[in-house]
Amino acid sequence: MKTVSVYELRDNLSYYLNLVSKNQTSLVVEKYNTPTAILTPYVKGTVVDDPLSLKGFLGKKGSGIQYVNRIRRNKHERDRVKKLLNRS
Repeated sequence: MKTVSVYELRDNLSYYLNLVSKNQTSLVVEKYNTPTAILTPYVKGTVVDDPLSLKGFLGKKGSGIQYVNRIRRNKHERDRVKKLLNRS
């Protein structure tokens, strides 16, 4: 895997995009010598092309609020969420 700085990637983006797509290898992007991101080649079928296919993942009668309430583990967390919701 090759590494490149954020600034070098920004200045030569098209070069590095071609490098990743032709070699089919990943590229590690670093900022101040700390890995920040990985640029990987596109593989068909790994990205959801139809966002509506995700609709209904909570079930027919589920809502986001019901889901959040269901995943809360204890009374303390439920009370904290109620306080945060009542602030606004």
